[in-house]
Amino acid sequence: MKASDYSLEKLQAVTAIVQLATQPPNVFQQVTIRRDKTLDCGLIRLGETPGDEALCWIRRDHIEIIHVLGQAIPSTDGKWTVQPIMEEAA
Repeated sequence: MKASDYSLEKLQAVTAIVQLATQPPNVFQQVTIRRDKTLDCGLIRLGETPGDEALCWIRRDHIEIIHVLGQAIPSTDGKWTVQPIMEEAA
């Protein structure tokens, strides 16, 4: 799933395992994709959330989401926690 296919409309931020098109094949990184770090021109800022393993501006269509770990929730002390997203029963 490309990041451009994933909607952040319902969530402020998600933590996910991704593959960046700018990296060699089979290199995966954990990042938080935050709505407040996404520009209308299609760029996403990675690396500004503790735990991010990539630091860059990258186009949404250059991020492949391998697995969403959960919703990223900020706390008052500046740290983030990941709450698993409960999938709806089909």
